[in-house]
Amino acid sequence: MSKKRFVGLVLLLAAPLFAASALTAQAGPTPHWYSDGQLITGSELVQTNGKLTFDLTQFGAKLECALTDSETIANPPTGASGSDSMTAFRLTGCNITAGAVSVCTTPIRVLPLGLPWTTSLAVMPPAVGIRDVIGLTLKFRCGTHVWNAKGSLNPEVGLSVLKFQGGKALASAVGAITVVGVDYLTGPAGDVTITAK
Repeated sequence: MSKKRFVGLVLLLAAPLFAASALTAQAGPTPHWYSDGQLITGSELVQTNGKLTFDLTQFGAKLECALTDSETIANPPTGASGSDSMTAFRLTGCNITAGAVSVCTTPIRVLPLGLPWTTSLAVMPPAVGIRDVIGLTLKFRCGTHVWNAKGSLNPEVGLSVLKFQGGKALASAVGAITVVGVDYLTGPAGDVTITAK
């Protein structure tokens, strides 16, 4: 076999390996949950509290609610991305902070549907940082008007905080609903910080 044909054959056989390497490099790191800088093995129960603001542009209003939830974070033994099972999600004290909802004569209530929700850590360029991707469905009740909002949110994971930045929107029959706010994470006693990397 000539040298030219041999080099061509080597390049032909190597092409799939180069392509696989390029795909692996683009996929980025596999993020995991950490407690006080140490990789979490097994699982850890986390409580949260914070405030979320729902932009109800279809009504020219913003709705601010206090949030508390309970979730179990874990890193699968397979090495896959960190996950989370959210078993409680409670929004209370919801108040209109801007505009006026003309169709609503009573306070707006927001209720979770389909708990538990499963989340997964992900790197999602061009968004910065590690994201906790949460698939969810919420029921909004405004007087006699009721509608569901469904989709996924991808808050950035900080030091013991999830930062909702409005990049994703929930779909509903009355239009898209974006969410901003913060949700602070508290682990078991003695756990100072929870983060992902």
